[in-house]
Amino acid sequence: MLDTILSAIGDVGALAAAAFAYLALDKANATIKLAESARVAAEQAAKDAAADRREAERDRMLRRIEQVGEILEAVASAAKEPGGGRWQTHRNRLRQALVGLRERLPRCVALVNEVKMPAQVDRYIGEARNEVELELKSFIT
Repeated sequence: MLDTILSAIGDVGALAAAAFAYLALDKANATIKLAESARVAAEQAAKDAAADRREAERDRMLRRIEQVGEILEAVASAAKEPGGGRWQTHRNRLRQALVGLRERLPRCVALVNEVKMPAQVDRYIGEARNEVELELKSFIT
């Protein structure tokens, strides 16, 4: 009889252990699913952040190229004034605006580097304007 009671207690203990193991396994599966959802959400957030950074960089570059175009117009306008107006001031502003854009806008760089007198501006301004216009169009497409 004692053997039967001990066997029954052992069986109840084994059954309880199996039930607790099942509950623990179920909880672990729920935790894994939650972690997977969190990973997917984090990956999507990282992709969204990268896309936002690319868009912000694109917008900054567009504004910088627009600024170069505005300064080009100021250089051209000032060069036509008597005595050249403040064309050198605008040329120096253009030099600063071209930092980091020299490879993209080589005709604008040529205007900055090669024009020494206001009368020479007309020789370079057309190509520089076209270059800026083409760069701006590249942002539209």
